[in-house]
Amino acid sequence: MEEGLNNNQVVDAVNNVGDVDPDLAFQKKSSRNVWLIAAGAGVLIVAVISIFLFIFLSSGGENDISGGINLEIEEGEEITFVIGDEEHTLTVDSVSDTSVNLIIESNPIQFDIDVGEEKKFDLDSDDFYDIEIKLKAITDGVPEIYMKEIHESIDSSGDDILCTESWNCESWSNCTSGNQTRACTDSSSCGTTIDKPEVIQSCNCAVNWTCNAWDSCIDDIQTRICRDKNLCGDDTSMPNITQSCTCSEDWECSDWGTCLNENQTRTCSDENDCGTKLDKPNLTQSCSVDVVDCGIGDALQEGDESDCFVSASVVCEPAEMMSENSIDFLGIIINATTQMEINTSLEAGNCTYYQIIEDYSIEYSEALKQQLIAGGDSSEEVDIQEAAAQVDAQALIGSEKTCTFVMADLTAILTNWQGGIVSADDFDVATCVDGP
Repeated sequence: MEEGLNNNQVVDAVNNVGDVDPDLAFQKKSSRNVWLIAAGAGVLIVAVISIFLFIFLSSGGENDISGGINLEIEEGEEITFVIGDEEHTLTVDSVSDTSVNLIIESNPIQFDIDVGEEKKFDLDSDDFYDIEIKLKAITDGVPEIYMKEIHESIDSSGDDILCTESWNCESWSNCTSGNQTRACTDSSSCGTTIDKPEVIQSCNCAVNWTCNAWDSCIDDIQTRICRDKNLCGDDTSMPNITQSCTCSEDWECSDWGTCLNENQTRTCSDENDCGTKLDKPNLTQSCSVDVVDCGIGDALQEGDESDCFVSASVVCEPAEMMSENSIDFLGIIINATTQMEINTSLEAGNCTYYQIIEDYSIEYSEALKQQLIAGGDSSEEVDIQEAAAQVDAQALIGSEKTCTFVMADLTAILTNWQGGIVSADDFDVATCVDGP
């Protein structure tokens, strides 16, 4: 069995593959050796081509823009291109919904460009535009940019001259943490920042403290607020913002309020805000009120007693009246004794009305009884109905109601009662609770 070819033989075979006579090769070597030679040559050729492509494609990564090219470049990404013999980069600095901020280097040119806008630039200051850039679209935050190398004369009329920046700057801010800042705007709105002035500079900051007056002494401590007008950010020399103190209470009180339920209240405050209550005056005291006694009468009729009670309601003067009345409602005779009172209210302009039913009874007139019997009820059934109504009436004895009225509303209702005008809606204009 014949030996295989060594490495030198394979190389020689590849280098002389064009010089070998096929017939001679077959005469000198077996078919197995010929296939080994061809396979080795194929592997070597593929390796050489791969190395060539790798070197060619990796030799800088420049984009050929001579004929125009569309590129999708994400924010923060840069691409390289060559114009003449000079290499440049284009970087996407920031992307908005409708525009992109780009930076061309080597000589930095930073500018904004809107979707659909086209701009030209002279990169080597020879009065010829070298590159044309157009923002075609922004899709999902990724700009599509068209770039093309050009050689166009800049129009001397100025219609096509690259925008001349004209920067106006505000005054420098106060020195804060060793830095000053200012805002600058280009009145020409070129969209480039080639000649933009510095907007931040270092500085030496001299603190300038100013403090408020000391607060009141609370729990033997006073505080204040201090700030540095120059905002240097250095607190090492800040004045004290707390100090010990001795506080003497100085109480000022309002007048006593209206006597309500035999009590009066007032408010007191310490002018020195000491935060202690050693000498705080009383806020409540017992009291008595002169109550106008209007006597016993019928609140549902005009009379001295009801006149007295209505007059007291006009100014919400404390008053009381025992109302005894009898009402014949379609033969149902209602007898009621009600204690009525007017009291002052804590709410200005309001008045409190109180009532308690001392006695309440219901009886049927003889005419009503005969009418019911004529309608088919027996006398026993009529008596049972009357007795049931009396039980319901007795259940109301001791019922209390307290209502807060606007004074004018209470006076109007009491006046209606004097005229015999009573409605179930009378208390709807008031805020009522059951009880005292």
